[in-house]
Amino acid sequence: LQYRLVSGSGPQTGWVSLTLKGKELLIRESAKNDAAGDKESYADTVSKLRNLYQDVVGILKLLGEERWQQREHAQTNIRKWRCVFTPRMVLRTAMSADAAIARAVNFGEEIEAMGDPTNGWLTLTDGTFALVAHEKLGTLLELANAGEQMPRINELLGQLKSTLLQSGLAVDGNLEATATDRIIAAMRDADLQLRRHTGESPAQEWAANLSKKPDLTEDGSEMFTLDFLSVGRGQCLRCGTCSCYRWKYDLRDLRSTKCQRCLCQDKDHKVVCEEIGFQPGYYPGISDEEMEALEDLRCEFEMKASWH
Repeated sequence: LQYRLVSGSGPQTGWVSLTLKGKELLIRESAKNDAAGDKESYADTVSKLRNLYQDVVGILKLLGEERWQQREHAQTNIRKWRCVFTPRMVLRTAMSADAAIARAVNFGEEIEAMGDPTNGWLTLTDGTFALVAHEKLGTLLELANAGEQMPRINELLGQLKSTLLQSGLAVDGNLEATATDRIIAAMRDADLQLRRHTGESPAQEWAANLSKKPDLTEDGSEMFTLDFLSVGRGQCLRCGTCSCYRWKYDLRDLRSTKCQRCLCQDKDHKVVCEEIGFQPGYYPGISDEEMEALEDLRCEFEMKASWH
């Protein structure tokens, strides 16, 4: 570029290169304002996407809990029954109308029973017994809707779809499995646009500034949690919403290494340390009680893993 000096020191006129080894040496004065606008737009977009990510993670955690309860009930053959007798009925300590009364169940209240009725009696999960129908009084209990958990699951799926739609993201396919990936992809697109306008180094700096800062220990070092392989993991480098990896053995999903905060995998979190001599799930500042509970959980996990 041929230039003429307007202010400052140096030759009054001459030729200069615009870039050197990929780094910009000169930009238009108007481009500075454009870059500032790009950064503000990027910050606004990414902040909204990260808030969206946290909202979606909250919904996915509730969905996971509902689906686990559904599987648990199916595997143990536990069914819910609803009292349809006004104003209430009684539960007994044995399968006999002459047995002692354990407690009362009000109209509309639901109870959980194991298996099908035996001679008209249900065995409840708390060890008491309930008569399904009485010879003179009529029906006392009715089987609650076997698919009653589905409305709650469908409600959460609808909430997930609505949340993504409001942010302008696609809602086709399996949302439960891909929702976080879609948000991350939108974040990556925003990163790419910023790099195109400001260059690689400024874009990385801005992205880092917007990410959630890592938790710190009492001595000021980065907080971490040991993953399944005893690698200390810190803040999440994938979603930018998680300040430290949190994980412990999951008896529901033996293969899970997901962070319990952000649902990203262990490998998505920064490596802070390795091989420090503590068991997986340890983190600095863990109490003795928590450490003891973690050891019990590890033993239970290993027993269950050996069965499987």
